[in-house]
Amino acid sequence: MSSTATSDRGRFARCALVAALGASAALPALAGAVTHCRADEQPLFSCSTGKKTVSLCGAPAKGVPQTLSYRFGAPGKVENEFVATLASPHRFHTNMITLAPGANVDEVWFDHGDVRYLMSACVGGDCPVEAALTVLKKVHIIANMPCKDDDNLVGRFGSDLVEFGDAPKPKTPLLVIDDNYDNDAEKIFAIPGVK
Repeated sequence: MSSTATSDRGRFARCALVAALGASAALPALAGAVTHCRADEQPLFSCSTGKKTVSLCGAPAKGVPQTLSYRFGAPGKVENEFVATLASPHRFHTNMITLAPGANVDEVWFDHGDVRYLMSACVGGDCPVEAALTVLKKVHIIANMPCKDDDNLVGRFGSDLVEFGDAPKPKTPLLVIDDNYDNDAEKIFAIPGVK
């Protein structure tokens, strides 16, 4: 069987899985992509870390988010969720770190007690991976999960959420700038040969 036929069968199987899961589960964000975002939400960041998917979803489906939801788990099964709304005190945080040579790391995270859940995207330069989910406890990395470079990668944060440039410019009050931390970006995106 040709690799094209195998690839087409794999895409068909993913689409069939999404259809079977229904509106309450993961829906395609891009052709062939599976996220934890619902039909009334836009995927602002989403990727597969292997058997599990991390997604940052904004509602409404278009425009400036009034609700931000982080979800993590196997497709169709959310194991960890954090939601920020305008009425709640919960907020997400953002920062941008410059790495050598010429790479920027865009970060969005939330804290649950002394545990931080960090979604990050490496842009430009010699990034070893495009995006990652990292879990830190008291500023020490306890899990670093690079995103797979596949059809499920929505590796840049949505333009309705934040504009990165010289500094992050959040578009919603649900996301606040917090430049007191670098979240060990140089370890998360360790570039071979650079110390």
